[in-house]
Amino acid sequence: MGPEAPLVDGIVDKFNHENLKIFGPSKNFARLEGSKEFAKRFMKKYAIPTAKFHISSDIKDAKEFIEQP
Repeated sequence: MGPEAPLVDGIVDKFNHENLKIFGPSKNFARLEGSKEFAKRFMKKYAIPTAKFHISSDIKDAKEFIEQP
């Protein structure tokens, strides 16, 4: 099943709930691929090596992070 959006929205979970056959990841697993923020937070929580990251919706905050040594 693809593309990503229906998977992230939980289409596999909905099909399974109705006992319909479908092959694909559950909503939670699809979020790892469909949301960079979710994936980065997941990796940090479980100490999975990943590049340094910062999540911000404020341009000033983002610029300050980028300019850090």
